[in-house]
Formats: sequence, C-alpha cells, structure tokens
Amino acid sequence: MDATEGAQPMNTRRKSSVVLSLDRDGVVAVWGEVSGGRVQVKAWVNARLPREIDGADASAVGAWLRQTLRDAGITARAAVFAVPRANVVLKRLTLPRPEDGEEADLAGMVALQMSRQLTMPMQGAVIDYLPIDLPDAAETTVLAGALPGDQVTWCRAVAKAAGLRVKGIHLRGEGAAALLAELSHRQDGALIGVAIAGDAVELVVIEEGRLVSSRGVDVPAGDDPAFAQRLAVEAKRTWMSYRGTRDSAEVECVAVLGSGARVEAVGAACGRELELSWSRVGLPGMVDLPDELRRAEAVLPLVPLIGLFVGQLASREWLDFANPRRAPDRAARVRQVALLGVFAVIVVGGGAYVWGLNRLAALDGRISAEKTRNEKLVERYSQHVRQKARLEHIERWSGLGVDWLAHLEWIGDQVPADGSALVDQIDGSLEASVVFASRERQYTTGAWSQRQESRFRLQGRSQQRAAADALRGRLVEDRVYRVDTTGPDVPNRFDFTLVTGLARPDRPANGGDSNAAAAEGGGG
Repeated sequence: MDATEGAQPMNTRRKSSVVLSLDRDGVVAVWGEVSGGRVQVKAWVNARLPREIDGADASAVGAWLRQTLRDAGITARAAVFAVPRANVVLKRLTLPRPEDGEEADLAGMVALQMSRQLTMPMQGAVIDYLPIDLPDAAETTVLAGALPGDQVTWCRAVAKAAGLRVKGIHLRGEGAAALLAELSHRQDGALIGVAIAGDAVELVVIEEGRLVSSRGVDVPAGDDPAFAQRLAVEAKRTWMSYRGTRDSAEVECVAVLGSGARVEAVGAACGRELELSWSRVGLPGMVDLPDELRRAEAVLPLVPLIGLFVGQLASREWLDFANPRRAPDRAARVRQVALLGVFAVIVVGGGAYVWGLNRLAALDGRISAEKTRNEKLVERYSQHVRQKARLEHIERWSGLGVDWLAHLEWIGDQVPADGSALVDQIDGSLEASVVFASRERQYTTGAWSQRQESRFRLQGRSQQRAAADALRGRLVEDRVYRVDTTGPDVPNRFDFTLVTGLARPDRPANGGDSNAAAAEGGGG
C-alpha cells in the first residue's frame, strides 16, 4: 500500500469504535482504534444475512449483528454507520449568505430548499449539510444530504438490539474522500475517486480535499472481464453530472483506491474513457493492518470504512445524520421581539435610564469593533500558521531520500571479487512517511516526525554454500543493514533482503546520530 500523509491537524485522543456498512443483505464492519496519530485495525467481519432473518425486522437483524460481531472478536460499543450513496439524497445548493452570518439561518434555508427538491416525504427525514465554499464569498454553497427517517430509525433500532451506541451516521463515500484528500490538495482542480467495495462502488468528486459530489453504483464484479469498462462508463457519468453543476472545477485526474489486478484494470479503463491520467492510492502509512488484511483483494471491501477512521484522525467535517446541524429556533425570535417591547417601555419610563443605555450601547459598539478586529487578526495568524505547516510538510518530505549509488557501491564491495558468489539481481525500494501529531490538535503545539526505510533484495548464485554464507556474514558484520534470508536455503543460490534506515551507508537518515542510526539499520 502507498504511504500518503496529510498536513491536517490530527486527533490524538484514544478512540475505539466499529464502523459498519449494514443493509438488509449483510454487514461489512471494521473495528479500529484512533490514538497517537495512527489508526489501528483490530478486527473485521464481512458476513451475509441468513435467509431466515427478515431484513426489515430491526430486532432480529440487531440480534444477529451482536452475535456476528462477537464471533469476529469485536467488542467496541460505539458504532458509526456508513450508509451507501443510494440511500441518501444529495444536493449541491447555492444560497444567499445570511447577513448576520448565523448558522441557524443557513440551516433553515437548507431545510427549505431541500423540502422543495425532495421526492421523499419531508416528515421524519434527517437533513444535514456541509459548507464547501469560501467564507468571504457573496453567496454560500453547501453540500446537503437527506436520509429518510425510516432509515435512521432502522439504524438506531438495530444498534439498540445489538448493544451498540450510535456515534454517527455518515455517507460511505466520505471515507473514500478522506483517503483521497491528500492527492486532491496536490491538484489544480477536482479529481474523481473510485472505491471498489465488493459489488458496491462509490464514485466521489473531491475539490481541495472536500467532497463535493458522490454517486453509488452496484456493478457485480465476479469474473466478468467487462467489469472495468462498465465501471469506467459510470465514472464518466459521474464526471458529466458534476460538470453540469454551477461553479464546477476542471477535473484533473482519476484516482482508484486499493491495489491489485482489479484496481489496475479499473484505473486504466477510467483513464481511457475520461482521457485523463489516473493514480492508484493505497491506505496511508498511519494505518496499521493485521497480516491477514495485507492482501489487496482482502482489504478492498474495507477501504471506505477504514477511510472513516482516517477522517476521524484528521478531524474532518462531514455529513452526520445522527447529529445534524439544527434549524433555527423560531420561538427565540418571538422571545426577542417581546424583550424589545419591554425594553421600549423601560426607555419611555426614565430619561436617566435611557442615557445609561445609550452609554452602554456606545461601549458595546467599541467592544464589537474590537472583537471584529481581533477576529481578523486571529484569521491572519491562522493563515500564517497553516502556511508554515504546509512549508514544514514540504521541507520534511524534501529532506527524505536515498543515495542509491552509494548503497549499491557499498553492497558491491561486499561481493567476493573471485567470482565465488555472483549477484544476478538487485531490487531496491523506499518506504517513507511524515507525521504531524499534537495533543492539543494545534499546529503551534505539535511536533513533526519522519522516518524512512530502504530495502534491497539480492538474488544470486554461488559455487559453494560457504561463499553465500560468507557474503551474508560480511553484510551482517558491517551493521549497516538488517539482513534477512528470503525463501528456503538452496546450496547454489542465495536470496537476501537488506533493510536500513540510512540515506547513505556512511551517514544516518533524518539527521540523527550516525552510531545510533547504524545500530538500528544493521544486524542479521
């Protein structure tokens, strides 16, 4: 998997929860823990609902889910439901910006517009929205979503029967968006992301790391050779739908989550269909997976759910139908009018009191002006801190690297000159990561860390086993690399893997102490 790290503020509090995609056919669930700037996947399950259980019976489904999670070793009680795009009505709305900037007024406008455009009954539907525009624009653009009330009721009833506490109800495509945010920030325009979760495929459009559009399609995969082309057609439909929206950006590339032959085929087909470059994006290096999930096909259905954990770590804002933004309190407006009437009576009753109120109003005006000035200064300071963090992130990545020629020269010096052992092939690879962690979730109090690890695989032949053993002994004795033997011992063949954290054999990586770095990189 590729290692991709973002420069967003990270949530370092320890949080354990289960993210599950549940429908009336079965469940895909991942139990993970977010702590210390990392995501640790502890257990997972992918199970079909037995035929004898009615998917509409929330109590029966919840009882089955409780036993299924218990059998998989999942003990978390906090649950995040990831609902597919097909269950959610998603609209991109452009609205007048409230003059007073109150969130409540914006929530009311979103609810009104959605009620006019929804084909489902408005009663009971849960509506949430996410601002996706610039804060100083004349109008405001939001991504609004509506989930039918019976869907929310069903999720809560299933969770209650399963002994779970509903922590959130998110769009499954937002997990894919969280994993593609880093690549999106490197684009001048938008990108189209593809997440293959079994037969269910999430297609998302991302601008500046934010989800702006999403589609969900069911494309049965199986062994159908036309699967990649059919999915490419769906990606083109997503692109055409997005281009029809107001203020849409130019699409720069296509990104496919995961790895393996199926991902490669889908990426190539989408690139041809859209006439765009495409990228394969794996799970970031902050995600720790069990060994059983390191196969590309095994982890593929879980990728969007793991993405929701990554979003928690980066403290992303997203649609949450369990805790939606609230509409304005109309009763509060009535109370304000009544208070103004009482205030008018008091003013008429006493001139001295009027003078005092005028004086107080003048002071309030000064306070308001100072608050406005302070808010501008805080915003300028925040921009400075963000720019500094981005620069630090780039400099950290720029500082990583390997002097491949120096390593090859060093390894070549260890090979016997008499021809008793010959190297047929040398492969090299580099794994690197840059991580930002802050206990207070602030750039000013956090710390950057970076690591890199180079791997060299030596394959060759020797006239005698003793020559290969002598070569391995020299490599181990130098303590530049950790030497592992790959595969079974063969008398006339050798296959070694050399691992080191040094950028050069004679210099430690990341600017650390040379003796300590050599001790860490060397050994057998």
